[in-house]
Amino acid sequence: HYIYWNATDDNPSNYTVTRNNDIIDEGIWFSGSLFIIDVSGLFEGEYLYTIEVGDLDGNITFDSVHVFVSGFI
Repeated sequence: HYIYWNATDDNPSNYTVTRNNDIIDEGIWFSGSLFIIDVSGLFEGEYLYTIEVGDLDGNITFDSVHVFVSGFI
C-alpha cells in the first residue's frame, strides 16, 4: 500500500513529509518528482500523512492524506 504524490515547479527547492506531524522524510526535490510513501505494515489506527513542497521563490504548498487501518496491513 502506497501514497503517490507528484510535484512540478519551475524553481523547486525543499520538501518535507510527515506522519502525524512527525517528519519521516525531507530533502531537495526536482520538478516532476514522484514521491512514493510506503504505508504497509501500519498497526490499526488513524494516520495523517502530509507533504509540503517549497520553491526558491518562497512559495509553499501541501497536501494531506488520511490513512485508516483496521487490522494489520
